[in-house]
Amino acid sequence: YVEDVRTVVDALPRAPVLVGHSMGGAIVQQYLADDESSIKAAVLLASAVPGGLGTAWMLRTALRNRPRGMRAARDVTRGRPVAAADVAATPFFGNRIDLAGARRWAALLQPESKAAVAHLRIPYTDRYDVRLPILVLGSRADRLFSAYDVRRTAAAYGVEAVLFDDLCHDMQLDPEWEGPARAIL
Repeated sequence: YVEDVRTVVDALPRAPVLVGHSMGGAIVQQYLADDESSIKAAVLLASAVPGGLGTAWMLRTALRNRPRGMRAARDVTRGRPVAAADVAATPFFGNRIDLAGARRWAALLQPESKAAVAHLRIPYTDRYDVRLPILVLGSRADRLFSAYDVRRTAAAYGVEAVLFDDLCHDMQLDPEWEGPARAIL
């Protein structure tokens, strides 16, 4: 995935701002460690945490979520069909979207790459001395990457986390998506 991003960045007429959400945040972090000079800034939006998603993170995530939502999230990431009500209950949405929205997003969900998910369990960077602007956004209500996780990510890069109160993990699809969008702009 990092090489895919590099291919696109290299083809652009000017340096972009990279925005990485969740697993995309890990990809942006790895890209920054490899080559920060080709981009203008970075945004880590409800991002995977530095150092990989180890056992402690997985345990905290399981404790923050109900079994129904965790089962639905597992099925979604494996490409299995999931009822709209169960999609809404996943840690991705935390029951923040209505049933119509859940149906809409359920129809678009795709399985995750097993290799990419496995790669998230190991540290994907150990370089945090990035000199360009970085914005780290998250939500206190995120059921995957908690406020603690977001603050830890921000601290690794020497910046302050921007935290919203009630948004779900998929902040860009939350009914209150305008807050994070304004922060990014």
